[in-house]
Amino acid sequence: DYSITYGLCMYKFEIKKLSENEYQEKLVEIMKPPKGYIASHTNNRSKNYEIIDVIKMDTSMRNIAKNFINLVKVVFKKVKRW
Repeated sequence: DYSITYGLCMYKFEIKKLSENEYQEKLVEIMKPPKGYIASHTNNRSKNYEIIDVIKMDTSMRNIAKNFINLVKVVFKKVKRW
């Protein structure tokens, strides 16, 4: 569901009917990202494992400063090209 933001939740469906002429599904679960994560993208499950692709917001000042510096570098590179 990306009606509010991409990856806010995923919908899990069970296929009830599948043929050349018919398709029917049932909503089984609405999956939200685990606590502390802001978005999820993919969920894969087997008998023994479950893999979830998620995004975690890092609000530490060190990472905010690092990301800001990287952004400034990108902007200056683009300005130099003009």
